Amino acid sequence: MTGRVFVLPQNSASQQLVELFHPVTKHAFRYLLTSDELLHVLKVGDSTQQRSWFIGDRVVSDGHIYICTPVDLVVFLLPLLQELTWNRRFEPCRFVSFDDIFDHFISQGAHYSRVGEILVSKIEHTLQRICKINEAVGSLPKTYQLDKDAVIQMLHRKLVIAQENLPQSVIRELNHQLAPLDLESPIPEEMFHLACKEHAAYFVLEDFPEDWFNRIICGQKEFLPLHTYVEQLGEERRKKREKEEMLVSRKRPLGVNNDSNAVKPSTKNNGNKKSKQFSGEGMAKISSFFQKK
Repeated sequence: MTGRVFVLPQNSASQQLVELFHPVTKHAFRYLLTSDELLHVLKVGDSTQQRSWFIGDRVVSDGHIYICTPVDLVVFLLPLLQELTWNRRFEPCRFVSFDDIFDHFISQGAHYSRVGEILVSKIEHTLQRICKINEAVGSLPKTYQLDKDAVIQMLHRKLVIAQENLPQSVIRELNHQLAPLDLESPIPEEMFHLACKEHAAYFVLEDFPEDWFNRIICGQKEFLPLHTYVEQLGEERRKKREKEEMLVSRKRPLGVNNDSNAVKPSTKNNGNKKSKQFSGEGMAKISSFFQKK
């Protein structure tokens, strides 16, 4: 970690960077793996400015700060479980063993085996949260099947928590965006509630496929009143801005019309060029216009 400043959860140990594929974009991203969890690394800082850190008796040239926050393994296991237990032509809803799920997980890339080795207990716990389970019988192992209702309930709980804990910067921005033209009128409570919920949904479901996003927010129908309100408010602001610009333009002093003094292209007369007499009257008017009073 030399040369960079990381902010980690308390008691994080044995940090190592691992490269995993983002569950939605499928692009390779670097995560931080500790002894008991996987962390998302968020780079914070203005890349347009040169900054550095002075720590102890040395200078760290990279002036950014890297904030590491826990990643719910659901985002990695959900598409895998959909493939194994749902997306089967002849077995659309089958149960699979933990070994099958684990082998499929670690086969996705070079660093997945390391993540699986360290977080095997967390992977199993995650399966218990989002799956239907058939307990082991005799020599048959315990098997799992993705439970849509359990996933939706879990995401709804996350959504409520995120909505109740939106950053103050987001709250201020929503107040600014939703404020009526009449500043003395309050923002409709229903519109503000929907706006907070929609922003919380984007935070919670950022790493989930779009079909799960639509399941949670009812295909976005729930937010139609909010979108209508925002469109109407935008149209009212546009009309107000145009009206103000019109009033300002009427108050501006009339510009000087110098069309009569414009130099016209030379014309030929009997094959000889004639020079156009230049009048300085128009230029004098412009000069006098810009003189300080």
